[in-house]
Formats: sequence, C-alpha cells, structure tokens
Amino acid sequence: MTSYVLGFMLDERGEQVVLIRKNKPTWQAGKWNGVGGKIEPGEVPIAAMVREFAEETSRFTSESDWDCFCKLHSDDFEVFCFRAHSDAHLKGAMTVTDETVCALSVAILDRVETISNILWLVHMALDKNDGAQPFFATVEYGSKHDQLAREAA
Repeated sequence: MTSYVLGFMLDERGEQVVLIRKNKPTWQAGKWNGVGGKIEPGEVPIAAMVREFAEETSRFTSESDWDCFCKLHSDDFEVFCFRAHSDAHLKGAMTVTDETVCALSVAILDRVETISNILWLVHMALDKNDGAQPFFATVEYGSKHDQLAREAA
C-alpha cells in the first residue's frame, strides 16, 4: 500500500486555499489538487505534510500548524488529509517546481478543473465545528467497501 499526504492551506477567513495545478501523474494533469505527495519510508504523516508543503510552495510550516481531518483509504492507497489556516503562509506560497501553485478562491472551485474529490475535501477542511471537538472522517474507496455493501444487502 502506498501512503500519501494531501494538504489544504486556507486563509484565516476560509475564503482562499492553496492548490497546485498538476502535471503528473497523467490522470491529474491540468487539474488543481491540494499540496502533497508520498510519505517516505519511516516518515510519519504530519512530518511528510510539513516537508511536502515546503518542497512545493517554499513555505516552512510546523507540525502544530496542521490538523489531520480525513483519511482516504483503499486496498492500494491511503491519503492523510490535513488543513491549516494562515494568511502569511497562504500569501507567501509560490511555485517552486514545474507545477503551478497559487491561492484560489474557494467560491470558484466548482468552476475550475479539480481532482474529483477536491471540492468536498476543501469544504470539509473549512468546517471548524464551531470550536467543539474536531471531527475526523475516514473515507473508504474500492473493493472492501463494495464487498461489505453487497454482503449487507
């Protein structure tokens, strides 16, 4: 199983989010996605998030800036989804690879080409639960979920 991190840096008001326009892999080419990548062997997800955000945006964050709010899971992959809120990191994020990085208005995300789950993940990242206990969601993709649904029917 391959493990990844995916991060959404939002401004303090929740009006803008840092995204990256992907060139690769082919199925993501030309689409906007959160910032992230593979977790390296021996690395924990939060450390991978800090590293990937710095590598792709030139912004150095700390582990305490990020909150893991969701895990996407299948037989083949797992993706730890993180959120952070910072006007300074959002405004300072810049392109440092061959893929464009910028802050986009959350209000236009349904009108630009994104990875299929980005719209609902960004909206989940925006949900601060009004200061109550934060939530954590697990989203199951693929054959295990399909098999459980068939068995339950």
